Amino acid sequence: MIHNIILDMGGVLMQHNIPGCIARLKELTGDNFPRLGMDDKGEGTELMELFEKGLVSLDDFLTQVLALCVPGTTREQVLEAWVTIHAGIPQERLNYVHQLKEQGYKLYLLSNNNDACWQDILNHYDMSVFDELFLSHWLHIIKPDPALFEYVQSHLQLNPDETVFVDDLEANRLAAEQSVGWHTASSLDELKRLL
Repeated sequence: MIHNIILDMGGVLMQHNIPGCIARLKELTGDNFPRLGMDDKGEGTELMELFEKGLVSLDDFLTQVLALCVPGTTREQVLEAWVTIHAGIPQERLNYVHQLKEQGYKLYLLSNNNDACWQDILNHYDMSVFDELFLSHWLHIIKPDPALFEYVQSHLQLNPDETVFVDDLEANRLAAEQSVGWHTASSLDELKRLL
């Protein structure tokens, strides 16, 4: 029986707007966009990975991206472009998470994130429904690194048979299954069927 639910943010709770983010960054960087190193899936350079790991500050990240932008671009425009990757959390998803809490499940958030996007999330949503948050930019590890799942498992001392991890990316689900033995689901709809 499942007692512990670990949710990813982007792609599970939060809708992505990767095309919108890419389009806006292309506008701001012009011919320099290829130097930013992002592909059309939003995957990127070492700079972006370091930012998600919290090893590059928001200020340094903005400075490095701004250096690739067309003259006249502001830091605020770069930040606004970056956070457009998040397209909001649908109310029905928030309602479902609150229902899970009311039903007595322990809820955790495990997300590859960064300081800019996380602050934007906190400006719009109350994350207190979660018993604990595990964010890549706080822990300096990103999924699918097994060390991240091992850290969460060790910290929480969960029974893997009673734990399900919901993530939209197969590589992350496989890493969780193989490293710590959690059950996995790819979406909230799949989670509903498991419960």
